[in-house]
Amino acid sequence: MKKYKILLAIAVILLVLVSVVLAYDIHTKKPTQSIFSVNTIKEAYAYADDYAKNNLGNKYELYIIEGRNNKDFNGEIEFIYTRRAKYFPDAFSVIIDTFNNKIEYDYYPEANRLLGGSPDQYINIQNWNFDIETAMTMASELGIDYDELQWHTVYEDKIAVFFLKNGHRIDQLDFNVFTAERVIAG
Repeated sequence: MKKYKILLAIAVILLVLVSVVLAYDIHTKKPTQSIFSVNTIKEAYAYADDYAKNNLGNKYELYIIEGRNNKDFNGEIEFIYTRRAKYFPDAFSVIIDTFNNKIEYDYYPEANRLLGGSPDQYINIQNWNFDIETAMTMASELGIDYDELQWHTVYEDKIAVFFLKNGHRIDQLDFNVFTAERVIAG
């Protein structure tokens, strides 16, 4: 009888450990998915939002968009989703690789500490009139000689675009995402 209880306890412990490992893998590792060519932020968002809804459900909202690409729009766009809550404990990142035409996924278990900011900030990209092409056109008009762009949303209505040359930031332009007009700090 004593051996039976010991074997049963070991079996229960192993079952719990296997369950925890499988639950973690399912929760944090989503499949990579191939996509068609992407040429705009809105096209990338359509893929990211569909992927997020299929894999995360409706508990998460788009919180931040970050990107890095060359003049041909080859690079990565990261859509970070967080829970609509006072303190979001985790975040999920849907990454659109516009060079290899695929979607990847990442998970941040302690997003509140990593991202900071207000959990009330959510991005509504459907109403945007801005796209990276706007920033690239203005850079050309201003004579900014760059080979790469980095950009990220700032609050719900602004995007900061950094122009890089040989890996170094050389200029920055900010835009209102709803009007696509340049915002000049001051």
